[in-house]
Amino acid sequence: RWKSENASLLSVLDRTETSMGGRLLKKWIGQPLLNVQDIVRRQDSVNWFYRSTLRRETIIGLLKSMSDIERLVNRVCNSRATPRDLVGLAKSLEVVPHIKLLLRDCDDAGQISWLSGDICENTEVIDLIRRAINDDPPQTVGDGKVIKQGFSSDLDSIREVSLGAQEYIASLERTERDRTGIKSLKVGFNRVFGYYIEISKSNLSHVPEEYIRRQTLVGGERFITPEMKEYESRILNAQDRIEDIEQDLFRQVCQQIVG
Repeated sequence: RWKSENASLLSVLDRTETSMGGRLLKKWIGQPLLNVQDIVRRQDSVNWFYRSTLRRETIIGLLKSMSDIERLVNRVCNSRATPRDLVGLAKSLEVVPHIKLLLRDCDDAGQISWLSGDICENTEVIDLIRRAINDDPPQTVGDGKVIKQGFSSDLDSIREVSLGAQEYIASLERTERDRTGIKSLKVGFNRVFGYYIEISKSNLSHVPEEYIRRQTLVGGERFITPEMKEYESRILNAQDRIEDIEQDLFRQVCQQIVG
């Protein structure tokens, strides 16, 4: 009423461990039960927790390890979820079966069966996320590090093309040093020329005929080769395809979770 929880009944009662529990308690206090049977059932449930410190503390510990599932699900529904949101959702949902087992695995489980019966384990959602999303993904989608290897054969094949081209470029410096005898030869990259071979002025006389001059520097020259440009094109094309496919796959995963 006064936009503050200080000195309120909520501030006295609120010992919740999750944002979801805090919102639910606030709703319960603001909208108290009127049905006597429902009130008694809730009191019996409180008593169930009160009678056993061990199970109460165990469940509190499990709740502390959970993220705000409601918030994460809303982000998925509104197409605002990040890869880390999905991993956080899976981790939180994986806690649920443990909580459900504690609620059921006791002699007086019938006292709280109404609560345990409403808990869904969401194994299909967990399995989907674990199969599709890397365990420690980046915050954004598109760099090829979000979707797990083996989830999409199309993405895997393009990754192989990209990796092969990158391995060629990575080994090019050593290969060309050995072939030309120029020990100071360097392979580099910039956004203007892409990949290039840089050779100092003192070694320009040893430059092979197939090298194509692209840039003159104070201390030397930069060159390209047709083969280098071919592999560069493979890398760039693969990166574009990887970005498109990964974004499509991520959207599909989010849609399946919502569905």
